[in-house]
Amino acid sequence: MNKLFFLYLFYNMAGLKMYNLDTIRKLLIELEDTIIFSIIERGRHNYPIENFATNLKIFCTTYEQNAQIFDYFNTPENIPFFIDLPNKKSIINDEIFNYYITSIAPQICYITNHSLTTDYLKDVNILNLLSKRIHSGLFVAISKFQSDTERYQSLIDKNNSNGIMTLLTDLKTEDAVIERVGKKAEIYANMLNNYQNINYKNFFKKLYFEFIIPLTKEVELNYLLSLKTGLDS
Repeated sequence: MNKLFFLYLFYNMAGLKMYNLDTIRKLLIELEDTIIFSIIERGRHNYPIENFATNLKIFCTTYEQNAQIFDYFNTPENIPFFIDLPNKKSIINDEIFNYYITSIAPQICYITNHSLTTDYLKDVNILNLLSKRIHSGLFVAISKFQSDTERYQSLIDKNNSNGIMTLLTDLKTEDAVIERVGKKAEIYANMLNNYQNINYKNFFKKLYFEFIIPLTKEVELNYLLSLKTGLDS
């Protein structure tokens, strides 16, 4: 993510100062409900093993082209995967797409050579949910920076990535999130009829521990490091 990307985000977060960390966390909890439900529901459908990545990329690109017409990407946390928009390209989305096609869809869906348009639509929805959840780390980073500006700015000016990451990390909160999503996944899997008997509790705990939380913190770190250039208010 380049400096212009963060500059765009900064000037499109005019109302962010009214958000405190507790408010942001409540919004993220609501989003995690949707993520868990959507992924478990997707697991009840087909995964077309042939040309899945290529076809999903084509479908996602077409979806984004139409979404842009209706200003979907005008908010900071909505970032396209494939279409080119000024200052709205994130390499994090590349990681999300690759992880989804290798470690989510093939792990939960029925492997088949058949596919439906509705299946790809579900895939795109999940990709956007994951991207929104991970890029919401921008809001978390701003909130944390505003609550402890002096310490963060000192580390930023020294380009001390390890120090910033230590300050960002709250292991107690992370553990609570991982346990919470595991419990929710177990409940939702029973509600939706888990035909393949997947252990969704462990699946989502691993998803958050190995992927969502680390990538979210990477977004937070990259944003904070960008403040060294004078983008902070």
